[in-house]
Amino acid sequence: MPEKQVRQRSRIEIGALMRPSVYWLLLFAPISAGAAGIHQPVAAFLAAAISLVPLAALIGASTEQLAIHIGPQRGGLLNATLSNLTELIVGIFLIAAGEFTIVKATLIGSIIGNALLVLGASFAIGGSRHKSMSFSADAASVHSSSLLLAVAGLLVPALLVVSTPAVSFTQREGVSVAVAAVLIVMYLAALAFMQITHSHLFHVPAREETLCSRSRPSSSPWNQTCS
Repeated sequence: MPEKQVRQRSRIEIGALMRPSVYWLLLFAPISAGAAGIHQPVAAFLAAAISLVPLAALIGASTEQLAIHIGPQRGGLLNATLSNLTELIVGIFLIAAGEFTIVKATLIGSIIGNALLVLGASFAIGGSRHKSMSFSADAASVHSSSLLLAVAGLLVPALLVVSTPAVSFTQREGVSVAVAAVLIVMYLAALAFMQITHSHLFHVPAREETLCSRSRPSSSPWNQTCS
């Protein structure tokens, strides 16, 4: 490679590194460790919270690259699973520390955020770019039923405490563990239904398929292939 091209490439790489990026916030990770070492819990918490932003961006970028190879349907599932990875890790540490109230508040915030904030933002952004949007009624039915069952499962321990105030802590924990096991099995069954047994009902067309269907004449059959 000529020396001129090497220098030009080096300038481009240096310019890309000097361009402001969300990944610069990774510098707060060692800052949080240093703040924890000098016993500054508030500064350590704030620095650690800021350092989570670029990590979430890395997870999103990684799942987008994987979705190119495994398809939009499985890529979306992977993105939804890994997007809750941070909450799962934080929840494990909180449970180990005995902070059950914070874990409950985190779960409630996650449910409200995903069910209202994310859905509403999707409608708003999609409506601003497209005049009309379509969705799968089968997929919406499955997701709505799963959400309803999950909420009902979360209500069971609370109803037990309200209806039977004299119930012991061990009994409450037993009911909570049983409900958690049922929810996990239900989630795995829903995954098997959507990804294996009835995957044809939840097929997400790739961009090429979408462009192909839009360019098809109205008189052409749906099984016609695009070249």
